[in-house]
This record gives sequence, C-alpha cells and structure tokens, in this order.
Amino acid sequence: MIAVEIIDQRPDSVASPDNFQLCIYSGEDVDIDSESVDLVFSDQLLEHLHVEDVEKHLSVQLRILKPDGLYLIRTPDAFTGPHDISKYFSDTPQGFHMREYTFLSVRDLAVQVGYSKVRCLLGVKGRFSVFVPFAYVSVVESLLSMLKPRSRRMIAEWILPPLCVAIYK
Repeated sequence: MIAVEIIDQRPDSVASPDNFQLCIYSGEDVDIDSESVDLVFSDQLLEHLHVEDVEKHLSVQLRILKPDGLYLIRTPDAFTGPHDISKYFSDTPQGFHMREYTFLSVRDLAVQVGYSKVRCLLGVKGRFSVFVPFAYVSVVESLLSMLKPRSRRMIAEWILPPLCVAIYK
C-alpha cells in the first residue's frame, strides 16, 4: 500500500506495516513508477485543488495506474453545495473549496486527460457499490442546471447520490 500525502504527520511512536510506503506529494508529481498501481482513491481532495491543477492531478494518477487500473474519487457534489464555510453566505464555493464538481464535469475532465471509461457510483450508508446509469445522471444534472441554486440544492439532495466517480485507465 502506498499512501500519498503532502506532509508526514505520523508520530514517531507509530510503526508502519511492512507493506506500507508513504510518498510525499509535491503537488506536481509523485515518486511512483508508471503503470505500477492498481487502485488510486481520493476522498474529499479534488475540491481543494486549484481548478488549473485538477487536469495535471488526473494525469499523474493516469500515469501511475496499471493498464486496467481504477481511480475512485469521492468529492462533494456541486448541485448539493457549497459544502464548505461559504454555504452560509454564497451559492458557490468561496472558502476552502476551490470548486465543487458534478459527475459530468469530472467525466469531461477525465476523458480529456485520457481515461477510457467513467462511471458514477451510488452510495448507500457510506458504501459505494452500485453503478448509476449514465443516462440517469446526465438527465438529472441537465435538468438541475436549469434551476435556481436554492431549488437545485433542495431537489438534488433528494435525487442525486453522493458523488463518487470511478474512472478507468
């Protein structure tokens, strides 16, 4: 297992398992061999990256994934947000989140970078295991984009699953 972080905050008293490696991420690239990783998972990361850096981030993950590799992304859905402090004063993220994404926006970025397939996963009680048909997500997001932010947020919380995207190399 390789964990990627921006800083090592582990206490000296905590021993790592033998199969564990910590890789410090500079924000540009990671010191991991190309096509050496089966699965990359990021949880609540994408929204914190500067918008101009997201494509580079996706490219780095694509580089390190094996040919049949998978990048699993959990990120707040833009239609149910904002999800940071700005939810109290704005309809768009302006605090700790640089941008919140929709499934279609993640899909478009992933395809642009070179991923072969993008799927949306349904989350139930914190477990993401059921694929949502692309047509459903596409129609719902298209209809939601026509609504005013407050209405969109209320409806989206009812009909959209939490955003979890599986992108395949």
